[in-house]
Amino acid sequence: EPRGGEVAYEAWRKQFRGKTAADSVRVDKGIRSISGATISVHAVTAGVRRVLADLTTWHRAGAIW
Repeated sequence: EPRGGEVAYEAWRKQFRGKTAADSVRVDKGIRSISGATISVHAVTAGVRRVLADLTTWHRAGAIW
């Protein structure tokens, strides 16, 4: 992949660790952008936001611990 592959690097991914649905998980507001990988960065960040929201909902419903 000529562009966007940097989102797979641990150095970039680790900024999501410890985040919750209550945290600001937005590019340029706690999440670093990557030059030349704007679409990938926004897509991964949006995916993480959705997963955090789903996990929170499932946890509150007692579906997961």
